[in-house]
Amino acid sequence: MFIEQTRHCRRCFDPSGFIKLVAAVAITLAATVAPSVANFSGSVERGIDRPGGDFRTIILNRARPALCAKRCADEEACKAYTYVKPGVQGSKAKCYLKHTIRKAVKSECCTSGVKKSALEIIRLEPGRDRPGSDYKSRTLPHADVAICKNVCSADTQCKAFTYSKPGAQGPKAKCWYKNAKPAPVANTCCTSGVKTKAAALLTSTRGEDRPGGDYMSFEITDGDSATCASLCALDRECKAYTYVRRTSNGTKAQCWLKNVEAAAVKDNCCTSGIRKESRNANPTDNGKPLAFVFSERTKKDTRSGYMFPIDMPAIRWPKGYTGCSTSDKQQIHKAWALAHFYAWRAHQAMQYLDRNKGRRERMWNYDHINDYANAPSYENVSMRGWFGPYDGKRFVRIRDSIGKVWQKRFRGTTYTVKCRRNEGNRGAHPCYRKIPTTGNYPSANHLVNGTINFCDGWFSPNRRNSLRAKTIVHELYHWLKIPRSGYWVSDTHDYWVACGKYRAARPLYGKKAVYIANYNGCKGRNYNRTTRNNDNYALFTYMFGRAVYDGKTVRGLEFKRFPSSGFNW
Repeated sequence: MFIEQTRHCRRCFDPSGFIKLVAAVAITLAATVAPSVANFSGSVERGIDRPGGDFRTIILNRARPALCAKRCADEEACKAYTYVKPGVQGSKAKCYLKHTIRKAVKSECCTSGVKKSALEIIRLEPGRDRPGSDYKSRTLPHADVAICKNVCSADTQCKAFTYSKPGAQGPKAKCWYKNAKPAPVANTCCTSGVKTKAAALLTSTRGEDRPGGDYMSFEITDGDSATCASLCALDRECKAYTYVRRTSNGTKAQCWLKNVEAAAVKDNCCTSGIRKESRNANPTDNGKPLAFVFSERTKKDTRSGYMFPIDMPAIRWPKGYTGCSTSDKQQIHKAWALAHFYAWRAHQAMQYLDRNKGRRERMWNYDHINDYANAPSYENVSMRGWFGPYDGKRFVRIRDSIGKVWQKRFRGTTYTVKCRRNEGNRGAHPCYRKIPTTGNYPSANHLVNGTINFCDGWFSPNRRNSLRAKTIVHELYHWLKIPRSGYWVSDTHDYWVACGKYRAARPLYGKKAVYIANYNGCKGRNYNRTTRNNDNYALFTYMFGRAVYDGKTVRGLEFKRFPSSGFNW
C-alpha cells in the first residue's frame, strides 16, 4: 500500500488494486502512522506534544511509544499521554501521563494519544435539579458551581452533579455527585451538570468527505468516527473534521482536523462534520445584539507569517536587535506580532464595555472561574478573573491603563531589544539571577524603559510563541503609572510578597494574580491592588487576546465560541 502523506482522504483505485489517500491540504503535519496498541482505544498522534496536565512521569527503558500508551490504558485516572524520545529530556525516553486533555502542539520530540473514554464535556443546566443517584457530597468554601464541575470532570465515577445554592440546603453551597444521570427537575435552587461526549458539539454525516483545510491528522486505533469528532471539539483551531474508515487490507482509520469549513462531497470513505455552534453567528440577548463585530477579512503579515484582520493597526517593530541571530529575530517577530494583536483586542474589549454601561457588569463576569485552587488559571478570560468583582471606578482605571499601554507602548514607543544568550559574564545581568520568590530564572526583563532583554529561557524550544507574546505584553506594562491615581504597577514577585502564606504555597505569577483578583485583593486588603499588579494586566491581555485569536474561549471542557462575525458575550 502507498500512502501519500501530503494530501488527505480521497480514495482512488489504480489497476493494481493499491489505495492512495489523497486530497488538498493547507498544512502538512506528520502525526500519523504510530504503533498500534491493542488495549489503548483512542488516538495515536505521532509528531505531537500535549504539554501540561501531567500527574505522573515514567522513565522508559525501551524507546517505544506503545509502552507509554499501555501505561495510560492501565491507569483509570489517565486521559491522555505524551511519549518523549530519548535525547530530548535526558538519555532515556520519558512517558507523561495526564489527567486532563491539553492542546495538541506540533513537535518532532513526541508521540501523544487521547483515551477514547476521556473524550467528554460537562453541559451545565441552570435552574435544574437532578435528584437521586448521589454517591458523595461536599459543602463548598464559597459559592461557585465551577468547583462541582471540575471535580466531576476529573472523577470517572461521576456521571452528573447538582450544585445547590447557599440557603437551599444550609447556609453554604453544596455539591452532590452522582454515578448515574437521574431525570432533571426544574428548580431555581440548583444548577446541574451532565457528562456527555464531546462529539455532541459537532454534526456527523456518514458518506461525506470535506477535502481541504487540513492542519493535523491522527491515527484512530478503535476505528470510531466519534473519537475523531471529539478531537476536533477539543481543539480550538478545528472548525470541521473528516474521519476515513480503515480498509480491509489493513489501512488504519485516520482523523483529519480542518481549520476551515471545507465544502462537503459525497464519498462512502468517510464521515465528516462541523461545529454546531458555527451555524449561529449572530448571538443575541433578549432580541438585542450583544457583540462587537470582527472583520472576517484577513491578510498575511510578512514578518511573522501570521494571518491578521485587515483592520488591525500596523505593528511597530523593535528598531534595534543587539546580540540577536537571524533565528532569534524570527522568534521575536512572531511573538511581537501576537502580543500586538492581544493588546489590540484587550483595548477593544475595554472600549466596548465603556460604550455599554448597562451591560458592563454582566460582561465583566463573562466566563469567570472563581475557584483559583482547582480551576486552571490560564483558562480564565474574564475581566473579573484578573481584576476582581466589577466596580465602576476601578473599571475606569483599568480601561485607561490598558488604553495607555496600547496607545503609548504598542503604537507609540519603538523598542530596542537585546538577546542575552551565551554571554561570558553570566552572573552580572538579571537574566542570570534567580527570582527569589520562585527560584526560576527570568525569561525577560525591562530595566530601562525602551529596552527589553530576552533571556535564554525566552528562546526555549519548549516555549510556545503565544507564551513568548505573553512575556512581551508583561514587559510593555512596566513603567506604567496608572491614570487617575498616584500608583505605578509592580510585579507580583517583588511588591506583592504581602500575600504571606500564599507566596510560599504557590510561587507562580498567574496563580498569584488570580488570587489577588478573586480573594479580596490578597488576604482581604483591597481589590484595588489588582490595578497595581503588572501580572493582572498582562495575563488578562494575553488570555483574552489569545481566546479571540484562537476563535473561542475555553472554560474546562465547555466550549463557548467567538463567531466569526463577533464576540459572543
